[in-house]
Amino acid sequence: MNILRKKTTATLLIAIFMISIFVVAIPIASAAAPVTYYVDDSATGANDGTSWTDAYTTISDALLVAQPSDTILVESGVYTEDVIIATSYLTLESKDPYGANIKGKVLIGGVGVSVSGVSVIGFKITDFTALTGAYAGIWLRGVEVKDILIDGNLIDGSAVWPANKASGIETVKGTGTGSAKIVNNEIRNVRLGIYANPEFPLEITGNTITAVKCIGTENSPVVANYNNFIVLYDDLKDMAGLGVEAFGVSVDAQFNYWGEDPMDIPNMISGSVDYDPWLSAPYPGGVPVSMGDIVLTGKARYPMVSIDITLFDGAFGDVITGIPTKYFRLRITNTGEIRVDVTAEVIDDTDSFYTEYLKIADETGMDYANPADEMIQDLPGAGYKDPPGGSKDISLRLEVPLTAVEPGTYKGTLFFIAEADCEITP
Repeated sequence: MNILRKKTTATLLIAIFMISIFVVAIPIASAAAPVTYYVDDSATGANDGTSWTDAYTTISDALLVAQPSDTILVESGVYTEDVIIATSYLTLESKDPYGANIKGKVLIGGVGVSVSGVSVIGFKITDFTALTGAYAGIWLRGVEVKDILIDGNLIDGSAVWPANKASGIETVKGTGTGSAKIVNNEIRNVRLGIYANPEFPLEITGNTITAVKCIGTENSPVVANYNNFIVLYDDLKDMAGLGVEAFGVSVDAQFNYWGEDPMDIPNMISGSVDYDPWLSAPYPGGVPVSMGDIVLTGKARYPMVSIDITLFDGAFGDVITGIPTKYFRLRITNTGEIRVDVTAEVIDDTDSFYTEYLKIADETGMDYANPADEMIQDLPGAGYKDPPGGSKDISLRLEVPLTAVEPGTYKGTLFFIAEADCEITP
């Protein structure tokens, strides 16, 4: 019996030793290097995606084999298919901007799917097909769909809108947590440009969106800066559309351009939307403009004439049609050598600043809308022919009358002009 026990013990020890040697001897496999797959709808080679000659002819074929960190590069052409991306950290890119035309929808994620780090870059997306009865160029849907980049695409819903109320980019209602950056896209001919549902924060930057409603969000944090909003007319409601609509959440919509001939911007938003400041011209190129943003400067018409402006309260506040602003106080000092008359004039800083509607008045009721009406007469200078330089305190306000026929919010510069009351010769 003892012998049998020894043999059994010895056998077990040998087996454990051999397994240990075998495990240690197996080399650790290295991670697969990222692969680029090629797609060309006119390729006639082996169609295995390994080169342009042997490219896949559909994007869907490449998606069947692509793994995380791979890239699918697509040649210019027409790809009539629905593109469904359920692989994380995958880049899908058109070789030429707008060159590859996807006729169908792009779905990132899917029912019960979690996906991260997907990039869709440079495509033209048209002829959207339906998802759950609705139409959009790009959908984001899943248990978790996060760190998505949608960059430099042209999304055009003209083939399905207005009959199907198409959207450009939309997160599916019921999608779980996620996040996406939507940058440098052009979205047009849609009823709704970009729509975000709960728990799906979006960063929206550098896009040009032409839609009845450019951006909509339902309890989802959205930051939308440096975009161009071109709002279409809503035929169904017989009224103009909206730039940004927010339900249950505040939206940061500063530094956007609101159209070539914007309406009063507050009429272009719904809900809690911070739009101030906005851009004076389309992005890129437009400069920030803020409500009541009046720049005070002094200038002289003659070399010996100059004035200095000291502000005590230099803020007009909001300029609303038919409602005068509050007064602000300033002191004008003649720092030149001779007596001057001082007038005020509003100079246009945009293409549509209707100066004929802007009134400048002081607390006595004097209306300085006509630049020929002197605000200050015979203000002494500092020269040897006059007493020491004089100054005068003034309170001013602005008013745009109800008769203004061009509503909107514009930026101008308020100039105070000092003019000598005698001819000056060299």
